[in-house]
Amino acid sequence: MRITYLLLSISSLLSAISCSSDSSPVPSSNFSSSPEALATEDLKSGGIYKGVIVGSSGMFVVRLQKGVKHITITLDGVSKELSPTGLVDWTTGLPIKNAVFVSGDWQAIFSVGATGLVPSLTLDIPGHANAQVVILKETSKAIVRAYEGTYAGSESGTWNFIIQAQALVGVSRSADGLTSQSIYGLADGTTLNLTAPVGTGTLSGDNASGTWQGSSAGVSGTWTGKRVL
Repeated sequence: MRITYLLLSISSLLSAISCSSDSSPVPSSNFSSSPEALATEDLKSGGIYKGVIVGSSGMFVVRLQKGVKHITITLDGVSKELSPTGLVDWTTGLPIKNAVFVSGDWQAIFSVGATGLVPSLTLDIPGHANAQVVILKETSKAIVRAYEGTYAGSESGTWNFIIQAQALVGVSRSADGLTSQSIYGLADGTTLNLTAPVGTGTLSGDNASGTWQGSSAGVSGTWTGKRVL
């Protein structure tokens, strides 16, 4: 059963993030506020990539630095570390195309350009079909924070997103699995402003909450989330 990544049309945003610092004040957290990524990897294919999964619910970290090559995936509370079957001749700064990582019957396929732009992840994990992934490259100046949550109201389901600097991107999935929607917005300190779907939110420690509004009249509700990475 194949899990594919959600292709976000934010290439220019990623380029801007790679050269900017995460200077906006963020709420206190039990998680690290310092990026794991090394400065030497900021404009290369190596480094750290983080994201979230919906259609089930989970998170992942791709680590390709300091001699480490693995992907850690946590899905519905189960965690596994996947190792590459190749990448023997790969060095940072070279593109990665369809590199296979495995652990038992879990498989991941990772690709990224030579400068770290347009990363993609495809997973094949038994029992988790038709899910979507949001992925961003962390830099030495801009940590990626991941949140898992739910939404309720006129509709209900899973609501997962990541924040890097002022960019918020994510994806929601209805409880019946039939409807998915990209989430876009801006984070200004503890305040979140969503543009798709329209909504607002607040960060408090490792918790997040807010409201959402659909494109149809009367379609609205609330959402909550908790930082997991």
